[in-house]
This record gives sequence, structure tokens and C-alpha cells, in this order.
Amino acid sequence: GDDDFDLQQAYVSWKAPIGKGLQLDFGKFITHVGAEVFEGYDGWNMNFSRTYMFGWGIPFTHTGLRAAYEFTDQLSVMGMIANNWEEAGVSDNNSDKTFGLQVGYHPSETIGVLLNWAGGNQGTIGGAAPSVNSNFRNIYDVVVDIALTGQLSLQLNADLGTEQNAGATGNTAKWWGYAGIVRYDFNKWFSMNVRGAHFNDDDGFRLGAVGNKLWEITFTPEFRINQNMVVRFEYRHDQSNLGVFENSRGVGTSHQDTFAMNALIHF
Repeated sequence: GDDDFDLQQAYVSWKAPIGKGLQLDFGKFITHVGAEVFEGYDGWNMNFSRTYMFGWGIPFTHTGLRAAYEFTDQLSVMGMIANNWEEAGVSDNNSDKTFGLQVGYHPSETIGVLLNWAGGNQGTIGGAAPSVNSNFRNIYDVVVDIALTGQLSLQLNADLGTEQNAGATGNTAKWWGYAGIVRYDFNKWFSMNVRGAHFNDDDGFRLGAVGNKLWEITFTPEFRINQNMVVRFEYRHDQSNLGVFENSRGVGTSHQDTFAMNALIHF
């Protein structure tokens, strides 16, 4: 509804000479929470579409300062202090800050685990009080990547979110979800990516419909045309226990099917 311009991310980095090197980033950056990423020059997701957890369960970006340190090849830690979640853009809707933490653990070359958290007060400013509401929001996230064989890989992701005074009856709202993605490389030019995911929003805080339970299954065949071009086709089926989708007649329905095609050219 407006013509505002927004940068996806823009930050400066400095590796401070502390120990093995303390990585400092200041500015606006994509969140550390979640398995899925914004597609860009540095990579893309295994599926073309994204799960409900990406769109509704976690923040998109943060504006502030983060510091990361790699203790060993197996263990790394990142801490963050930022303004608000992405709803407020680079500004903040109160005087409180959002904090974040990530612990990365790689017990072997074939297994990687990320434990993520972000939390902060989402209450708005009003009157003389610095913050009218103490609506502390938390998001807990775990990502596990496993290379089962040289051709078969598995990614698991689970989220749990809460916010005080935001439920349907004024209680603490909760939302949670999980996803699993299997990728199999048949040969040098063809792979198949299959994803199953579930998202539960009983309080209707994230999606607006109380008692909403969603799941989806997605098939994404991937063709590598040459060294710098990837073509993907996708079929996705979404299902809900409520009529939250809309058919061609504008009538609410409990399911939808989506077909898509995606081409990537990278350099």
C-alpha cells in the first residue's frame, strides 16, 4: 500500500583479532533462525516454495549487531542484539531489544546441528510508559543436516514459538511446526527433492484462523542444464482442517494444489 523501498540486507563485517577471530556484523541481516533461506547469490533452498514455518513461524530479518566465534571445527557460537522482528523493519516499536543465540555443532563431516533462539518484547509504545504491553516473544528452532550417503541427504527442522498476552483468550499464544526434506542425486544432472511439513497455529496468532492445523507435501525434481543453470519443476499439496484456502469460485476450501516452474542462473 505504499512505495517504501527496503533492502533485504545491508551490513558491514569486521573480524576482530580476538583469539581465532571474532566475527562482528553490524546493520540489517537475514535471521539466523530456520533451515530455509532467502534465495540469492550465496545459495538457494532445495525446494522452490517454502514451508509455513518460513513465512509465518520465524522472523525474516534483524537490524543490529551480531558476533560469532568458532571455538573448534565442531563448535561455534553466535550472539545477537537487534531492534524488532521484521514487522517493524529497521525501526523498533518500543524501547526493548530482541536478542538471539545460535550454537552450531558438527560432530562429524556428515552431521550438522544448529540450535537457534530469538526473543524480545513485542509490546507497543503508548502514553508515558515505555512499553504498554509485556508481550515477550520467543522462537526456538533446531536444524539437523545429515548426509546419509554420497547421494542421499536429509534435513530436519522444528520450531516452537510463543508470545505473551497474544492468544485467543489473552493467554500466551503458541505456534509450532516441523519439516523434513529428503534429497537424492540420481546422477550429475538430475536430483529429486521431497518435503513434508506441518504447522500448528491453534491460537490463530500467526495465520488468523483459530485452531488452524496445516500440512504440505512437495515434490521438486531438479535438472542441472549445465554448470550454471538449474531448472526445477514443483508440485505441492496443502491441506488444513479449516477452509482457509480459496477455490476458483472464491469459496473456502481445506486444500489446494500448486504447480510451479523455477529457473536459476548462477555465476
